[in-house]
Amino acid sequence: LSKADNEVQKAKQLNVMLASYMVDIGKARMKLPNHSNLRPEEYEYIKNHPIISYLMIGNLNGIDSEVKSAVLNSHRTFRGEGLNNNYPTTNMLIRKLTEYLQKYKDDRTKLILLEDIQKQIHHLVNSTYTDEDPGIISIAGEFASLSSDQEWRQAYDAVTSMKLILNNSFFSYNEKIVRDFFDLMALSLCENRSVLNTGDYIIVVSMDSQRKVHFETCVIKEIYRHQTRPLLERIGTIRPVITNKGKIKIEGYDPHSFRHDKRKAVFNLNNSMDPRRVIYVIDPELEPNLFEKVDQSYRGSAPRSVA
Repeated sequence: LSKADNEVQKAKQLNVMLASYMVDIGKARMKLPNHSNLRPEEYEYIKNHPIISYLMIGNLNGIDSEVKSAVLNSHRTFRGEGLNNNYPTTNMLIRKLTEYLQKYKDDRTKLILLEDIQKQIHHLVNSTYTDEDPGIISIAGEFASLSSDQEWRQAYDAVTSMKLILNNSFFSYNEKIVRDFFDLMALSLCENRSVLNTGDYIIVVSMDSQRKVHFETCVIKEIYRHQTRPLLERIGTIRPVITNKGKIKIEGYDPHSFRHDKRKAVFNLNNSMDPRRVIYVIDPELEPNLFEKVDQSYRGSAPRSVA
């Protein structure tokens, strides 16, 4: 990189760091619930914090608009069509920002905020805001939360925290964010312990030409440089259990829907042409019943073919 390019990269890194410090400051002005199993109305209340955080920094001249955008979109980390956990929704965000634009239009002390709100609305209308910085901040924040003690639970260890993030990633993060976090950060966060290992059972997802989504159970045969792109042997197919209690998530997988695949095809996710994405690790402690079902199926058969 040239000196100028290096300076640009440094500026971007500083913006991400600054946004990560400010992304949750809005919670200081909210009365947040301190228990697990949030009710839908409690979760809807919490969803206001990105806008509150944004408004707290929106009128500050010394903060770059990209930082403000990262804070505003900190929980809008999923790009594309289909069900997702982005909040606030694009329409709601545009409506809220427009309301604040009208509210402060004659306030000369809010000129910086008014100018930035117009920028943010333009990005939202034209889908030109970047999801990468908010995604990095959000997934790192989720790891920090899971690996820290909370009022309603003890901290998870680093490896379990990473597995929980992966298992809840399908509706929350784009594939690139998950891959970057696992392939570039996991070893350092987990004290050089790999999250995924040879012999682990995982679930991958792919979409066919008819836009039908397929969930496949596989065993990791070999891991190369990147944890999220291993060599896999297919065991069978399975159906997820999807719930929406304020947040869409895969609650688990229905063991009764498991269908063994005798072909035992092998797939190399290190091949950039393979559409499969690792979205779930079947951990014997987190999913004992499913683990036993898949383990019995795999150990009761032998690999036959390679795809």
